[in-house]
Amino acid sequence: MTNSIVETISADGIISKAFSIAQNTNAEYIVALVKSLEHMGTYHSDLAGYNTNYLVNNNRGWVLLGWHITFKQYNSPHQDNSINIDTWTHPFRRMQMDRHFIINDSKKVIANATSRWIYFDTNRRRPIKPTAEMLDDFIICNKPAPLDEQSYKPIDFSDYALLHKSTVTSVEEDIDINKHTNNVSYIRWALEAIDQFFKNTYSNYNNTLSINCNKQLDLKELHAIYIKETMLGDTVNIKLYKKTEKNSSLSLIVNFTDSFNNILCQVQLQL
Repeated sequence: MTNSIVETISADGIISKAFSIAQNTNAEYIVALVKSLEHMGTYHSDLAGYNTNYLVNNNRGWVLLGWHITFKQYNSPHQDNSINIDTWTHPFRRMQMDRHFIINDSKKVIANATSRWIYFDTNRRRPIKPTAEMLDDFIICNKPAPLDEQSYKPIDFSDYALLHKSTVTSVEEDIDINKHTNNVSYIRWALEAIDQFFKNTYSNYNNTLSINCNKQLDLKELHAIYIKETMLGDTVNIKLYKKTEKNSSLSLIVNFTDSFNNILCQVQLQL
């Protein structure tokens, strides 16, 4: 993944950056896209004067509460997929910050996204309130959000059917500077669980979210909610659920729990 460099935050608080994503499968493309969105948040923090060294040395970090991404046009991966991402933040709500994104290819908007973050004390493992100086440094933007305000509470899946169970262990590559499992790992695990189920179920299955079982199923929305953190070596239980909506679209929920059945994360995909 390569990117162009922008040196300052614009006066209106919007940051733009170009990425070239070269991936082989739909799942790899989605993971790379979410990593690019995450990178934009880190990049904004860097430009505001709060880079990784500052955060680590001061036992601070940004922790994600959730993503919501809607795809106007789902682009299957190819050798080189060039995109441009705009990001901006809205005024903080005490210890929470909403960050928004617009993703374009060379001609049109292909996706919109919104997310919610908290500023975090990595030693005490609890949220803290950013300083007034930090808020000024980020240059808060009044540009309207591209999506309606989202709920980052657990999703009720009581009317979904269980499809698949598995487990995974958090390894070194899953751990980020906040010393817990990175948000992108959960999305990768969710896609791997979906991929495994369809491989076991359909003989003509090709790639995740490109199933061709009677009809093409393309990704329309991805919603991820992060509830409880996991650390290096923790075992995570994974359950995949399915529901067919009234309009015949398919809703999949991947529910992640710990050994005590506490919900860690939920990833929902609308197809």
